[in-house]
Amino acid sequence: MRPFHRNIARAITKEPKVYFFDSGCVKGDDGIRFENTVAVSLLKNAHYHCDASGKLQELHYLRDKESREIDFVVARDGRIQEAIEVKLSDSTPSKNLHYFKQKYPNIHYTQLVLNLPQAREINGIRVEPAAKWLMNLAV
Repeated sequence: MRPFHRNIARAITKEPKVYFFDSGCVKGDDGIRFENTVAVSLLKNAHYHCDASGKLQELHYLRDKESREIDFVVARDGRIQEAIEVKLSDSTPSKNLHYFKQKYPNIHYTQLVLNLPQAREINGIRVEPAAKWLMNLAV
């Protein structure tokens, strides 16, 4: 997965993230495996929307020059629609989500948490139980 960038040449030269459809290939801690699971689910959802509506939906990550990063951004028509951060148990919205929300307020921001009993909203950022949120994807 490549970073989001309006300039295609710059996006190509930036370091991509690699995710695996076969989760048995994922090495690392639970957080890395969980992020991989969310990546595959979001990619399937993007492909479904493209197939069903004919509209391209892209999946990227977002990183600025100061290395602030959001795990996933969903873009349509070259514009970010949604920013998604993935956490195992931290239900406090990440400082990077807060930073980008201040800079780009018209994007929908969500933090998915694996171990979270109930959804809530903090300063315009949705903090959602991951299982419930993923179940509501189109695929």
